[in-house]
Amino acid sequence: MKNLRISVRLALGFASVLVLTLALGILCVLDARVLGGLTDKLYKHPLTVSTAALSANGNIVAMHRSMKDVALAKDNAGIDAAAARVAELEKLVLADFDILRERFLGDPAMVADARSAVVDWKPIRDEVIEFMKNDKRAEAAAITKAKGAAQVKLISDRMDALISFARSKADEFHQNAMKKLSEITLVISAFLVGALLTGAAFAFAISRGITNPITALCGVMAHLAQGKLETEVTGCERKDEIGDMAKAVEVFKDNAVNMKRLEREQEEAKARAEVEKRETMNRMAESFEASVGKVVESVSAAAAQLNASSKTMSSAAERAASQSSAVAAASEQAAANVQTVASAAEELASSISEISRQVTESTKIAGDAVVEAKRSNDMVNGLSEAAKKVGTVVNLITDIAEQTNLLALNATIEAARAGDAGKGFAVVASEVKNLANQTARATDEIASQIADIQSATMESAQAISGISETIHRISEIAAAISAAVEEQGAATSEIARNVEQAATGTQEVSENISGVTSSVGETESAADQVNEAAGSLGTQSTLLKEEVARFLEQVRAA
Repeated sequence: MKNLRISVRLALGFASVLVLTLALGILCVLDARVLGGLTDKLYKHPLTVSTAALSANGNIVAMHRSMKDVALAKDNAGIDAAAARVAELEKLVLADFDILRERFLGDPAMVADARSAVVDWKPIRDEVIEFMKNDKRAEAAAITKAKGAAQVKLISDRMDALISFARSKADEFHQNAMKKLSEITLVISAFLVGALLTGAAFAFAISRGITNPITALCGVMAHLAQGKLETEVTGCERKDEIGDMAKAVEVFKDNAVNMKRLEREQEEAKARAEVEKRETMNRMAESFEASVGKVVESVSAAAAQLNASSKTMSSAAERAASQSSAVAAASEQAAANVQTVASAAEELASSISEISRQVTESTKIAGDAVVEAKRSNDMVNGLSEAAKKVGTVVNLITDIAEQTNLLALNATIEAARAGDAGKGFAVVASEVKNLANQTARATDEIASQIADIQSATMESAQAISGISETIHRISEIAAAISAAVEEQGAATSEIARNVEQAATGTQEVSENISGVTSSVGETESAADQVNEAAGSLGTQSTLLKEEVARFLEQVRAA
């Protein structure tokens, strides 16, 4: 897992959650279709059949009452009116039987027998009406009591059988619907719990797999910033972005170690140059003291014995030229030493430039890590949009449940219109309404869980933003190291400049020594004029001794 890129790990985690969410949404849609199918079957069969049976039974009762109106009629007009009412009701009954024949789920013979009983009742009614029109009331009453009552009872028994079967089917539909609701609730709950546990497991694993190594890496960088260069950098063997960061920190460490080594070498070179400089200055002072002291003594002697020591003065001038050559050689040696120090300073400046380049490259890597974290945040936002789409599906399920509830309410109203005969179906309609309400509550629970998933998605986005800020702080630390390296480079440049000035001073000494040599030649040519300067020469000789003493003190102090 640690060899996978952070973006790949995040993509795998989000893909698993998306797959589970999609599966949950599909499951909810399928279950909604099942509930819709149950509702449709309930409407087409138990509801429609019960309504038709109750309607037919009620119209049959109305027909029977209208036949009583025939018996009570005073004239043929009343008989015709009651008979027309019976014929109208019979058409309604036969229309209800057409519905029963199409949608009855039981034995079709039950519907056929009940319809045949109604059809067979018509000749009996016609015979009674005919007797009544001929004013044969006794014969009509006899037929009504004998044939009519038996036929009406037969019709009532067969209609009761139809209604009882419809009620039993309604109970069966109700039991199946409740069983299916329990199954749907159990499956959705189990799937939802599984999805939440899977998402939580992926979130925990990815979070720990990112934050732990970054925290350890931050600790290592803190130790390195404190100068603890012996700290071991862990995670370099990883193949992900954290491994890249660890390798960059390893480069920081190596560069810091090299910089420490270069500082030590620089200090050692500086110390050696200081020692060599002091030794050179001491040698120059001793040589100068020896050379100039002899010259001063010679000049003093020449001042005392000017007339007799012209030749001695020339000899002293020659010795001064010889000593000047020695001083020039010593000056050249000092210049060579200064040049060595300058070369070392240039090498140090080159190493510091390489360190600065490495720091710049590490800062670029940290910037790339910030870009990767932003892309992961965009993926989290995509997951949030997918959860919103699932919420839309849940709203669709809620609409279906509300429509089911409305159908149940309409069924209740129809049952109420049927009177006492519709009470049994009213119970079924009430159960359907309760089923729709339970579906709505289950849908609300699903919507609540979807909201929790969206909340977890937002927390993941905030965690990724925290990771981006941590990488940004790493970039700032790299920038601070780069600034320190630049300051070291500036210090090295200052050292090189001072060394260059020292080399310039050494060159000037060499040029002055050449001037001294030239002056010695002039001294030889001016030997003839020594006699004229004898008086002032003694005074100047004393002052020269004092100046030489002060000069030597300054040289040795430096």
